[in-house]
Formats: sequence, structure tokens, C-alpha cells
Amino acid sequence: MTWRPDYSAHAEFVAPAGPSSALWRFFLGLFVAVVAYVALNEFYFQTIYAFAGTSAASLHGNLLKGATPQAMYLLLFSFGTMAMAVGVTVRIVHQRNASSL
Repeated sequence: MTWRPDYSAHAEFVAPAGPSSALWRFFLGLFVAVVAYVALNEFYFQTIYAFAGTSAASLHGNLLKGATPQAMYLLLFSFGTMAMAVGVTVRIVHQRNASSL
């Protein structure tokens, strides 16, 4: 693999963030992303447990072990909350649309 310091695709990707780049935005973005991720993830799992009803304890054990295909799908879909947190962060910190990513 050869090193390409002039990777143009990366330059195009980061160009929209250039005018609003600042160190304080980095730390604010990190904070907002973590808070949004934790909140969305909590909401996601609480909703799943509410739908599970009386079998919520069993579902929790299956999620911890990855014991069933259902549990694995629920864990996989929980990564969507991370993507949503990034979208929220971009909107709040950079006043950009998440589709610009």
C-alpha cells in the first residue's frame, strides 16, 4: 500500500466543516455526541424492554450473551443510535445537515 498524502476524496469530505472548525467545537461535538448516544441508546433499549413485557428479563440475558438471532439483531440495530447521535451533533454543533456527511 502506498501512502497518498494528497487524498482528494478526504479533502472533499472534510471541506464543508472547514469554515466552522475550532477546538472548542471538537470538544462540544464530542460531548453532544456522547450525551446523544447514551440518551438514544437508553431510549432504544427501554422501548425494546417495554415491548418485551414480562419476558424482558429473559431478553436482557439473551442480549448480554448474544444467545439468539433476535438478540443479535437488536444489538446490531442499536448501532443506529450511534449514527443518529452523529447526525444530531452535526446539526447542533456545525449547523449542517447530516446528509452532508
